[in-house]
Amino acid sequence: MTAVNEHSILDAQSSDLTNYERKQSLTEAFGSKKKKRAMRAMESNTISAENITGAEAINHVVANMSKTQSPSAGGTQDDDSSTIINAAQQAIEMQRRQMLPMYETTATSLSEAYPIQGLVPSGVYHGLKEWVEGVVAELSGEGEPVLSSLAGDWEDKLAKEGAPQMVLSLVAQTFAQHSSKPAELKRKLCHLLLYTCLLRFCASMIDRRRPMDKDELAKELMNPPPQVLRHITDAFAVHKKTNGKSAFVGTKALADKVLMHTMVLGLHLSDSNLDISRLSEDLKITTPRLNTIAREIGCAVNKRSDASFSGGTAYDAHIVLPLKFPEGRKKKGGGRK
Repeated sequence: MTAVNEHSILDAQSSDLTNYERKQSLTEAFGSKKKKRAMRAMESNTISAENITGAEAINHVVANMSKTQSPSAGGTQDDDSSTIINAAQQAIEMQRRQMLPMYETTATSLSEAYPIQGLVPSGVYHGLKEWVEGVVAELSGEGEPVLSSLAGDWEDKLAKEGAPQMVLSLVAQTFAQHSSKPAELKRKLCHLLLYTCLLRFCASMIDRRRPMDKDELAKELMNPPPQVLRHITDAFAVHKKTNGKSAFVGTKALADKVLMHTMVLGLHLSDSNLDISRLSEDLKITTPRLNTIAREIGCAVNKRSDASFSGGTAYDAHIVLPLKFPEGRKKKGGGRK
C-alpha cells in the first residue's frame, strides 16, 4: 500500500470526519474515475451561499443579525423576519443592477431613467460614428454628402443587409424627426446601427447551443467596427475556443440581459414605445417571453386588435415613469397542496 493511500485511510477513519467526508476521502483514494466524477458533480450541484446571486448582501445582513436583533439587544422575531426580507430585496436589486442597463428609479424622462451612456459607451459610440460616416460616403458616391436626403438609400441598404423589420420601420421616422439637425440625426443613426446589431445578435445567439466563431458572428452582425463587436460579445456572450479560434455561445441569463438592453435601446429610438408583436416576429421569440422582459425593464404591456398578426391580437409596451419594477409573486394563503 502506498503512503498516499495509507494517509487517506487514516484520514477517512478520523473521528472528526462526517460520514460524507469519510466517503469523499475514500472515493478520492480508491474510487474509479466514474465514481470520482460522480462525487465532484454532486459537489458542484450543492447550493451554497457562494453560488447564489446576490448572496453577499444576504451574508452581510445575516452575519450582523445576532448582534443587532438578539433578545438582549431588544430584537424580536418580527425584526428578524423584516431583516431577512430586506436582505432578499437587496439581493434582487443587486441582480437587477447586473442585468439592466444603468438606470435611475426617480427619473421622470426616459433619457434620465436609462441614460444613453449606459447603452452606448463612449468607445463604442466612436466606432459607430465612423461606421455611419462610412455608410454616408458610400451612399453619397462622388457628390457632396447631404445626410438628410439619404433616408431611402439607408433603408434600401439595411434591407439588402437583412435588417429586421423593426429597424426598417424606424429609418423613415428617424430621418423625419431629426433631418433639420444633422449632428442629432447622425447620433440617432449610430444608435440605430447598434440596435440592428443587437437585434441580429439576439436572433442568432438566443437559445443557440452551437458556438459561433468570431468571423461568423461578425458577418451576421453586418461586419461592425471591432469595438462594437467586442462590446457585444464581452457583455452578452461566453467566450470559448473552438479549433483554436475564438467562438461565442449564449446562456439563459445572458439572453435575458441582451433582450433587456436591446429593448431599452429600442425605447430610445421609438418614442418610448415598443411593438412587441413585431419584435417577436423578427426575433422568433414568443410574445409572452418578450412581454415578461418588457415588464422587467419597467414597461406596461397593452393588448390591441390587429388582423395582421396571428390570432388578430398584438402587443405594445411603453415605459412607465418613474420606473417601477415587478415585485416577487406573493404566496397565496394555504400554500401548495
